Amino acid sequence: ARARWSEGEERRRRQLAARRQAYEESKRKYEAKLVAYNAEVDRFAAAVAGADPASVVEYFAMVLGNSIYPDDFPQHFRLAYLPKQRHLLIEYHLPPIEVIPVVKEYRYDRVRDDLATVPRDQAEIRQRYVEIIAQVALRTVHEVVEADRGALVHQISFNGIVDTLDRRTGRFVRPCLVSLKTDRDTFAAIKLRRVDPVACLTYLQGVLSATPDELSAVQP
Repeated sequence: ARARWSEGEERRRRQLAARRQAYEESKRKYEAKLVAYNAEVDRFAAAVAGADPASVVEYFAMVLGNSIYPDDFPQHFRLAYLPKQRHLLIEYHLPPIEVIPVVKEYRYDRVRDDLATVPRDQAEIRQRYVEIIAQVALRTVHEVVEADRGALVHQISFNGIVDTLDRRTGRFVRPCLVSLKTDRDTFAAIKLRRVDPVACLTYLQGVLSATPDELSAVQP
């Protein structure tokens, strides 16, 4: 019994030594990875602070990429940065008009024991879609201004486009439905919680399609 115990104890010590060695190796790799990651973060932060165009674009792409929208909003965009003018250009993909439900409400018919649908009229669909477009534009610019702690951006240009099918021609089109150019100070002074989105966009001299449901484009 003592021999068996000695053999088991020796086996336990060998396993403990192997596991300790594996732990130290894993710890060494983790610490090396952490040092490399922190060095990359420092490099990236320095590049952003130095207004390197590619790094600034990557930074604001991360900011906009973290926005939470409904599942049927595309959330695709393209960015460009002009360091001398401190000008950020945003091309943002808007949701199609199909995000507005065509059914306004459901009513129960006791006689037929059935649900009847009440459609939403075209004027209301258009109004709601115009409001959504304005809200997306203002929200996107707001997120850029809020995240710009280093005052990298002085001017922001936003063009909202939609990839959709023109039912009149059967062709895929990409019209610009909203366009806005504003400076940081003017936008930062606005109290967004209190504004009407369309009125705010007009105040900022933005252009918004009067009939986005008909895919009427504006000049980017």
